[in-house]
Amino acid sequence: MVRRQDTIKLGGLSPGNSTSDVARIIMAALNLPVQLVEGYKGTNEIRLAADAGELHGACWAWETLRTAWSKAIPAGEVNVVLQVTAKKIPELPNAPMSLELAKTDEARQILRAGAIDPAAIVRVYVTTPRTPKDRLQILRAAFANTLTDPDFIAESKKANLDINPLTGEEVKKIVDELFKLTPSMRTKLAGILAPK
Repeated sequence: MVRRQDTIKLGGLSPGNSTSDVARIIMAALNLPVQLVEGYKGTNEIRLAADAGELHGACWAWETLRTAWSKAIPAGEVNVVLQVTAKKIPELPNAPMSLELAKTDEARQILRAGAIDPAAIVRVYVTTPRTPKDRLQILRAAFANTLTDPDFIAESKKANLDINPLTGEEVKKIVDELFKLTPSMRTKLAGILAPK
């Protein structure tokens, strides 16, 4: 059991990887007593270190955690303690949302710009800037139709994959908001995510 005043050891790979970046963001935005232990070669190594008691855990995407620890979560051997997401994950009703715990607008902006928004657009498909609008709409519609196709969804469920797509317009909105960050916020995020 970890007491409130104890430092929580989280495993990470390196700056630029979500296991490290999300830990840095929650430390900065929520003022949590976290010690980030980096240098692991992959999330399997982090899991082994957690199993051995060297770490308390790590910051993983729910899809990864749910798959990698599929038996440990229902058995109560693993506890999700925080959601760094824009929307509450239905399977985690008791894990608090980081945005709700943030005490200031700046902290919420750090969470969004440093962890939540990048995670939402980590797997995007892009084309060239000069693609004609009609072709862009055809590509967007084809992706949207594929991701709602019943056969595709059935195959995804067999593979235990979540399909929760954003539209091209939603991705563009997130990217546009990231480009609107003030110079001071960009500097602050750089200091958090790429410490010297």
